[in-house]
Amino acid sequence: MTPPTAPQQSGAGAYGEIPAYGAPVYPNYNTAPAGARVFDSVGYGFNSFFANFGPWILFSLIMFAVQIPNGVYGFVESFTRSYPEPGAEVTVADTMSVGGTIVQVITVLATFVITAIAALGAIKQVNGRKITIGEMFSGVPFGRVIGLQLLVAVVQGLAMIPLAFGLIPLAFTADDDPNGALAGIAIFFGAAAVSAILYLLISPLFSLMVYALVDENLSVGQAFKRGFNVAKNNYLKTLGFTVIIGLLNSAGALLCGFGLLLTMPAAVLASAHFWRSLIGGTTVVPEQIQ
Repeated sequence: MTPPTAPQQSGAGAYGEIPAYGAPVYPNYNTAPAGARVFDSVGYGFNSFFANFGPWILFSLIMFAVQIPNGVYGFVESFTRSYPEPGAEVTVADTMSVGGTIVQVITVLATFVITAIAALGAIKQVNGRKITIGEMFSGVPFGRVIGLQLLVAVVQGLAMIPLAFGLIPLAFTADDDPNGALAGIAIFFGAAAVSAILYLLISPLFSLMVYALVDENLSVGQAFKRGFNVAKNNYLKTLGFTVIIGLLNSAGALLCGFGLLLTMPAAVLASAHFWRSLIGGTTVVPEQIQ
């Protein structure tokens, strides 16, 4: 007597299809498509913030604290310029200008450091780790991130030079105009508007470089090239993302600055997710971070 034949099953049968090589196996992981949507990343940023808000609130408070000395120096310098010391060759305002410059430099460097901490922390959280305060400060490539941001600042400054040289002759010819004062004001506000538009158009090309560096452990030059190419190849999406993040932070600033406690960390987390989305990387559902 021939024994009964077992029923044939296709693929993995009752156990489901075997995932393709390279696909995430765990259900709490998502592979972000290269054409990821901007609002998906923005929503992810806020959800990820609320899933682990403690360290990120601290990040916002530190960023606020770093800006306080610069604001105080600016106020005092403005006050002393309004009421100069009579007959003094070197006024308090002159001294404050030197001190203010030093404070501004320190503030910029401190901001670079905090940016490095936040960017790496965001990448860790996108990977699924519920980071602690201590983890935010561990393994940060401070030197490379500061070097990269200095390079970006220099390149962005060089990109604005043609605009400056184009406006300088206009400023001198305004003196020959009978309405020179009005022409000067028009040139000033026109230059400000053109500068803002130019900065808006070029800034997306530099916005992902820090995330490229900390995510892929690149050198300064490699991160600059990698981030630039990813942003260039996805320029319209990156521009839209930059505009939306800017609007969110502006809205946060309108609430006496307190809204930035929420929008700044959400923006950093959204940027990390957006970076991973553009390169087709892996992200973790905020509710499942551990």
